Amino acid sequence: MRWVATTKQTYAIVSLIAALSELMPEVELCVSESRIYMRKALRYDTVLISVDMPSERFDEYVLEGTTGFTLLMPSEVAIKILHTSAITDTLSLRFNSDNPHTVSIVLLTERTKREFAIPAQYTPRLMKLSVEPKTRYNRVLHMHTKQLSFLAHNLLPNSDEFIVTARDDQLTFHFENCVNSCVSAGRVVIGQRKSAHAEPYAKCRFKSAAMAHLVKCFALHQVCNFLVADDAPLVIELQINELGVMTVALMPVAYTPPEA
Repeated sequence: MRWVATTKQTYAIVSLIAALSELMPEVELCVSESRIYMRKALRYDTVLISVDMPSERFDEYVLEGTTGFTLLMPSEVAIKILHTSAITDTLSLRFNSDNPHTVSIVLLTERTKREFAIPAQYTPRLMKLSVEPKTRYNRVLHMHTKQLSFLAHNLLPNSDEFIVTARDDQLTFHFENCVNSCVSAGRVVIGQRKSAHAEPYAKCRFKSAAMAHLVKCFALHQVCNFLVADDAPLVIELQINELGVMTVALMPVAYTPPEA
């Protein structure tokens, strides 16, 4: 069995693996004839991350001798190698079942070829994927990643939980009990409200720690989609340049009002 996936969008892959390496010690690649798929549940199933990269988005994609398999490789080792790449490099991932404990990362230029071997666990079948939450979202809110920079660097790392309230095309992030910050509580409003009297159609509470790590993936793109519904996961869709889509589902937490 032989597999080759080659792309000139090296920076997108490096940014993706760098973000994921801070969330998970190992990267699980589910490889099929039609796509590369990654899915991981984190923090006791409070966060679900999935990455879908169709095979036609790659400059070269070859899978021979099988219809699919699964690879598990250490993210820390992979990102150390990928950090040696340049934006102009072409990246190629190569695997052969004759050497089932190694994945090759190849960085190519017009004149040079650098090949690295990293350890891997090979399973000659596709792992069973968990089912995503079946929630119907009536609205999709489009936001520029720069609008979220204040959340990432100031409020999210300094608060335990945050509340998202959705009205029209507007999201409001409420923060309480902030520590190591210039404010003890606050809110950030993103988007426009069509009516001053619009009632919220969704209001949920989430853990800040998980979201604070996930915003590091925002460098992959310019615009992200927020899907919000009452008592449902907060879903964020991120474009990985032209390679595919990353979807993040952040599960809501139960809210206990403070005693009077």
